[in-house]
Amino acid sequence: MNNTELQNKPQYEEEDSLNIKVIIIKIVSYWYLFVIGIALALLAGYVYNRYTPSVYQSSASVFIKEDKMGIDPTSMMTGLTFKSNINIDNEIGIFKSYSLRERTIKELEFFNVSYFASGRVATRELYKSTPFYVELDYDTLQVVENKYDIIFLDNESYTLKFPEGRCSVYDYNKDENIRAIDVPDYEETYRFGEWVNNGYNKFRIVLNSNYNPNSAKDDITKYSFIIKSRMALIAEMSNLSIVQTIKNSSILNLTIQGHNRHKITDYLNQLLEEYMEKNLEQKNLVSENTVIFIDEQLIGIQDSLNKAEVDLQVFQEGNDFMDLGTQSSEMYNHLKDIERRKSELELSIKYYQNLKEYITRNIDDLNKLIVPSAMGIQDQMLNKLVLELVSLSSEKSKLMVNSTEKNPIVINIDEQIIQTKKQLLENITNMIHNTKVTILELSNQINSYEEQIKQLPTTQRAYLGYERKFALNDELYKFLMQKRAEAQIMMASNSPDNSIIDEARVSRTRKVAPISMKVYLICLIMGCGIPAAFIFLIEIFNTKILERRDIEKIKNALS
Repeated sequence: MNNTELQNKPQYEEEDSLNIKVIIIKIVSYWYLFVIGIALALLAGYVYNRYTPSVYQSSASVFIKEDKMGIDPTSMMTGLTFKSNINIDNEIGIFKSYSLRERTIKELEFFNVSYFASGRVATRELYKSTPFYVELDYDTLQVVENKYDIIFLDNESYTLKFPEGRCSVYDYNKDENIRAIDVPDYEETYRFGEWVNNGYNKFRIVLNSNYNPNSAKDDITKYSFIIKSRMALIAEMSNLSIVQTIKNSSILNLTIQGHNRHKITDYLNQLLEEYMEKNLEQKNLVSENTVIFIDEQLIGIQDSLNKAEVDLQVFQEGNDFMDLGTQSSEMYNHLKDIERRKSELELSIKYYQNLKEYITRNIDDLNKLIVPSAMGIQDQMLNKLVLELVSLSSEKSKLMVNSTEKNPIVINIDEQIIQTKKQLLENITNMIHNTKVTILELSNQINSYEEQIKQLPTTQRAYLGYERKFALNDELYKFLMQKRAEAQIMMASNSPDNSIIDEARVSRTRKVAPISMKVYLICLIMGCGIPAAFIFLIEIFNTKILERRDIEKIKNALS
């Protein structure tokens, strides 16, 4: 350290000490500014916390079951490869999809009308806590997004008011905006329970258990409501956030924010319910399609069975009981088995033709495919190809939630679908040909037995004819009913692949804004910062000479 530095050090330390002392003196001299600033800031914080609408966050969690038959998108081969795969992104896309939100909103009928309570300063949204509810006529076009004010006159009547403005006309049956119209100022008096049909809306207002007749007249609270379109509600509930609880885990945490904790909790739980229901519907598609196909076949068979039963009964009533004999009985039993087998094969032909037509006609929609095993067809290759096609179609549907047709993975799946369809159609063609050959062989055997039947007496021959028709239709009817029952049992035993870990609960809903302590802290900083900035500016623009140090600064600047 040189001599100059040693000489100047005390001077610098003295100046720093003096500067700190001067700052403290200045702050103390303006103490009243800090008191006023902090007081006003804290008052502003209180007003903000008191009258700013609260924002709540509700959460739930769901477990996504591992997909054992997921398609490996990394394989660019034309053939199918399967791997254990958890399509988390796809499931997140389904949760955020418009269709699932639409299903959810349709089930939450109370959402269609938003209720509000206005005090002296603030307005808050109410949910299932108003002294009245609005019952809409969904078969009538409704003007939406227009605010109705309701004024209680007495226990039996009220006044409705709304201001002029431009509003949309909404059709709840089609879920679409029809047109936009200009509405004038409106004010009318009605009775509770009376239908309001003012040319803009059709609804009625009914008092509920929350209504207090003693406080209704003197209550300063004013009520209002807005009829909402489902499209607006879907957009309102679009702030759903979904994250994995742990990286690469199959547990998703769902959160949503809103101004009413009960409302967002109900929405989140209903969303989970619709998600699980949609998953179950997807699993039940094959069984449902099987039941539909069988029901179509049963219509004609049941009519034939009823007619055959009546004909047999009439014949038996007009003729004495006959003993066919051992030989005739054996022949009849053989013939009955052959005809039953033939009828089942003919039913298989109908299934093959139905399957072929459906695959050829429906390029993308493969949700109505019927697995061959459900119809008693045990061909392994045919069943494998149909299951692969269903799996590919399902995988593509999930991908299309977040992707487009130009996505390489989607393109790969489309190529696999085309290839699988080609193989399946070839297999169906072969199955139809082989089945027809078998039917022809059975027909020849039936003709052989019929030649033997011609040798029987006329009455026995007639009896066998009626019995054969009845037995044939009865066996086929029982076969179809058995397959129908199996499909229904499958549907009843199915359960969603995924499971809800934690439902949304009002008790676990937390307030995320405004955070009172955070607001007060910010206000406190501002209450101190603004006076400090004010003092700093005063000092900067102060040109007066107040002490000896000011003269020395000027002298040094001029030298």
